Amino acid sequence: MDGSLDLPLHPKVNKVKTISELLDIAASGSNMNAVYHCAATVDDILVKNGWYYVSCPDCRKTVSPTETNFRCDHCKVDIEYPKTRFRLELQVKDRTDTAIFVLFDEIAEQVVHVKLGDLTSNLENGNEGSSELPEQLLNIIGTTHVFQVRMSSYFESRGRRSFTANKILKPTVKLEPEDTVANVCSPSSGPPAVKTPILARKRRRLILHSSPDSADVDQKDIVEDLDD
Repeated sequence: MDGSLDLPLHPKVNKVKTISELLDIAASGSNMNAVYHCAATVDDILVKNGWYYVSCPDCRKTVSPTETNFRCDHCKVDIEYPKTRFRLELQVKDRTDTAIFVLFDEIAEQVVHVKLGDLTSNLENGNEGSSELPEQLLNIIGTTHVFQVRMSSYFESRGRRSFTANKILKPTVKLEPEDTVANVCSPSSGPPAVKTPILARKRRRLILHSSPDSADVDQKDIVEDLDD
């Protein structure tokens, strides 16, 4: 018994896998073009790289701050109006193992049930703030979701084992009784006051934006930029 769900599968989705099975496939390097569903519970939100990033509007890679604006090293141009994008690193678990699922933009919004702009409305003011996670994000810890992941998104570095989630689904039936993963939780309660992270002063106004195709952004490039 692998804890499979009776889900209507996307034509390109092979079947439901546990986290352990996903990691085994990634380690073997086989079937890396496959797409799978995985039911997992959010165990923690990793904040080393933050929960959003400031990006180039063209290539969607991270930009570097300058004294008055931003610079895209990939495009080698100054960026007057960069775009902020959701990027959540969720430590997820099931009864078999743990991994990191990375969620971008509208995929993250489906889990959090709030728009990025609602959490970052004070970014453009450059006011002193807090690096603590907004409560709306903390509310998703302990919730369970059915994630769709592409094996080609697997990324391993410095002990990190992660996949990019490109879709969120809901199960049509309950999990098997022996499984420890519960059904998808209901949306979190109403929004409390939000504290926003600190950004350097004297920057031009940010454009808060969620792009429909941003789930395809290369997390490898972003992680390398942020970790440095």
